[in-house]
Amino acid sequence: MVSSGRAVVESMDYDLSGTELGPWVLEKVLGEGAMGKVYLARHHRIGRIAAVKVLKAEHAQNPDLVHRFIAEATAVNAIRDEHIVEVFDFGEQLQPDGSALAYCVMELLEGTPLSEVMGQHFTIARTARIGLQLARALASAHRIGVVHRDVKPENMFLHRRGDDAEFLKVLDFGIAKLLKPIGDIPQSGTAAGIVIGTPEYMAPEQALGSPTDRRADLYAVGLVLYELVAGVQPFRADTFGKLVVEITSKPPPPLPDCNALGEPVHPTLKAIITRCLEKEPERRFQSAEVLAEALEPFVTGGPIRPLAPTPVPEASSSSSSSASLDEVQAVQRSKAPLLVAGGLALALVVGGVLVTLTPSRVAPVEPPPETLSKPPVALEPVAAPAKVWLEVSSTPAGATVTRADSGAVLGVTPFRVELDQAEQVSLLFALAGHEPVSRPVSLTANASLSVDLNHSLKQDAPVAPTKPKAQGGQKPVSRDGVVDPFSQ
Repeated sequence: MVSSGRAVVESMDYDLSGTELGPWVLEKVLGEGAMGKVYLARHHRIGRIAAVKVLKAEHAQNPDLVHRFIAEATAVNAIRDEHIVEVFDFGEQLQPDGSALAYCVMELLEGTPLSEVMGQHFTIARTARIGLQLARALASAHRIGVVHRDVKPENMFLHRRGDDAEFLKVLDFGIAKLLKPIGDIPQSGTAAGIVIGTPEYMAPEQALGSPTDRRADLYAVGLVLYELVAGVQPFRADTFGKLVVEITSKPPPPLPDCNALGEPVHPTLKAIITRCLEKEPERRFQSAEVLAEALEPFVTGGPIRPLAPTPVPEASSSSSSSASLDEVQAVQRSKAPLLVAGGLALALVVGGVLVTLTPSRVAPVEPPPETLSKPPVALEPVAAPAKVWLEVSSTPAGATVTRADSGAVLGVTPFRVELDQAEQVSLLFALAGHEPVSRPVSLTANASLSVDLNHSLKQDAPVAPTKPKAQGGQKPVSRDGVVDPFSQ
């Protein structure tokens, strides 16, 4: 998938260079990830070159990981978007020692991962174009029910295509979630409480091990755009537990008024990024198509309009993945011309919808006659929600406890808190040096919850440690290894 000059090698493993896999001859290693190695390969008959990803031998013995590897190739091939790396072959081959090699063949990309140029100063137009291409790629994936779940600069490749040196390609669907079956690959999910992804680019619900959908990908787009504009990530911490608290309970720092190049950051661009980074999925963009529509004027130079009001979360909309009415109306408005008379137009906000009228069409609005004769309807007072007490403790004490549904920090163990009565909520316990734990608790009556926290095997290693130099002049280790999704 990457050119030989941009290889990222994370660990030493048996080199299969010179091996034939079907019609492909592996020539040299290009890079390596948690699941497998990527080789430069050549078709021994027609001479075509490609990138071949081979599942590591230790993973090839695990049927679940082989299934995930096959699912990744199937999902990527089904998306068929020009901004997603093309997979055009897949196979398995027995070795002389009886072991099996699973591999997939992909287009060979020429260029550099976005992660390697994040330290550069990006113009607003360049930033918006990367965001627009990413949103369009995700829209194609989401349309067939594929949620990437690991959108980050390392998985975004700036490919040279003709005269375009930054044609974005999205890589690595290895931990993708399938919202519906694709071919013979069934719908997939993640057990509650299991955290999958790269910590710095996780949505709040993802960091808490709660269910995720396509809106988690849109949150990650916001993180990438924020970093391109501000030059830093919005949430930073030296341990995973502290980072979860930052992600789930604190708003991102305000974006600067100007980027590092001195260009003003348009208020609408700030609003777009802020909308992506809402803690509650219901308050974000509800589709990648709508996000792409919002970013497009910054690339094409078209008129930039304010965003529609942020959607108000409703209990029934928590699992919805369709675009909100306000956003659909915003897209429709962006394609409609303004009505102008005598060089002057009048803009009114009616029910949250921007309506543009010429002065000659402005007229007082009167209610229908029948509504004038009706007496006002008496509204019954709304009863305050019932309260319950929850006692929370942990062994050892001192854990920070947050709510999975809102990201609110409830306290540090041990503590007692009064909450609104509800059916059930999930709480996350985070303590330095210990594994984070997610636990459900019923709030139908006064309750208590006690959790035993296990020491972290990684001793709360820093989220973004100083990267050691790899041997042979290779690039440093990527951030993929921070949370291993297959260690659960």
